[in-house]
Amino acid sequence: MTKNEILNDLREKILTEVYEQGESLIERELCEFYEISRTPIREILWRLVLEGIVEQKPSRGFFVRKLGWEQIFDIFQAREAIEGMAVRLTCQRGDVQIFERLTALRKRLFSLDDTNMAEEGPKAGRLFHETVMEGSSNALLKEIYQKVSYMAKMTSNIARHSVSIETLSRDYHVSIIDSILSGDPDKSESLMREHLRTTCRGILDTFYPQVFVPRGSNGKSRKEIENR
Repeated sequence: MTKNEILNDLREKILTEVYEQGESLIERELCEFYEISRTPIREILWRLVLEGIVEQKPSRGFFVRKLGWEQIFDIFQAREAIEGMAVRLTCQRGDVQIFERLTALRKRLFSLDDTNMAEEGPKAGRLFHETVMEGSSNALLKEIYQKVSYMAKMTSNIARHSVSIETLSRDYHVSIIDSILSGDPDKSESLMREHLRTTCRGILDTFYPQVFVPRGSNGKSRKEIENR
């Protein structure tokens, strides 16, 4: 395997939870598995650090990043800024092929139910967000989104354990598609932002229930922090 192939393979293993959040990435074991020396493995690990899905702890080595509530909040704030503009541009540009793909995706989303939501919901959701980004036709937005998307996949791995979060996301995706196809950029952007805020709150409330008043909040409630 080339170094780039190893990078892609290791990234995929992290994003599909072969290596779970917080798990140590032992250089010696990776060298043996991929049959390469330590120098290129370290270069790959540092690349994943830059992508936000691996962290390096002094004197301890490399670990799959374990997302705390602060990181999850920051990820969704960044996504709201990026994807809010992207969905507006997608709606305004009105690319016929993108609209056809969104129409087909709408049918796929409607086919989801409690029996397949946990498995298929995240896949359909990623396809929806990727299609919106592609439809924006903004190269810089897509470049920025690429890094955020890796960390977003890690939040998706958390959210998929809640059928209620995935179901609500599905409903938002359908509504956003409808607003795009109807040519309403204001509503499209508003719904996208609302969707991302709601998903963020759902993850925090479901999986981080102990977080009520964040550190450094100066006495403000979490609701006030989320609405800042």
